[in-house]
Amino acid sequence: SVLDGRLFRQVSRLARDHEVRSCLILEGTAERYPRLAIPTPAFQGAIITVTLVFGVPVLRSATADETADLIVYAARQLQRRAALPSRRMGAKGGSLRRTQLLLLQAVPMVGPMRAEALLETLGVPSQIVNTDAGTLAEVNGIGPTIAASIHRVMHQDAGENAELPGCD
Repeated sequence: SVLDGRLFRQVSRLARDHEVRSCLILEGTAERYPRLAIPTPAFQGAIITVTLVFGVPVLRSATADETADLIVYAARQLQRRAALPSRRMGAKGGSLRRTQLLLLQAVPMVGPMRAEALLETLGVPSQIVNTDAGTLAEVNGIGPTIAASIHRVMHQDAGENAELPGCD
């Protein structure tokens, strides 16, 4: 695949497909590498390109049986992760103000500037939750569409699965 130029085309397609998690499995032991038909620096360069340029992880296995096991383990781990509720990654600490801003930014169409405007105008998140859509719309940068979205996020039962205005 490296010699005939297919490797990078194949890896490029894998990297572009965001629907599936993919990896490249390099099968065989290090003793086999000197017998490859390409020079070691070219082989290493190909691995570097696959991982650092295309962002496709490379897993190693010694045998076909080990490759099969890796595939099974990876599938199980991805299934377990998919079953878990998503968690916000990153630092959990910080000031109360930062936490309030992040809380508001979880609402669709509310970024840092709108979250700041909401807190500046209405004070605290509980006040924003308890404010009607008309008052929210008067906050600088909010307007009626975003106000309706905020109000629905705060007051509508999520089980109804309704779409938010302006969110595709």
